[in-house]
Amino acid sequence: MAINTKDTEYLRVFGQNLKKLRLEKNFTVERLAISANISYSQISRIESAQINPTICTVAVIAKALKVPPSDLFDFEYEGTYQNMIKNSLKNIK
Repeated sequence: MAINTKDTEYLRVFGQNLKKLRLEKNFTVERLAISANISYSQISRIESAQINPTICTVAVIAKALKVPPSDLFDFEYEGTYQNMIKNSLKNIK
């Protein structure tokens, strides 16, 4: 299976998770942008799955939110290898 570096569905779910975490921390997009020292539009484009953030961007966002970077990836996604394997095994039974 080839790795898709522009998986729009994964980016959409990632953006939704970022927004959820941001709201849980009572951050506006503007406050997060200032805290992470990145542009307002960049946060907005990540949350709306318009861009694929770099690992450095993920790191500064996590630091600004005071969460481990892994929290930004803590979501269910059917396209992950782990879920693909789980679903394949379900079909075998």
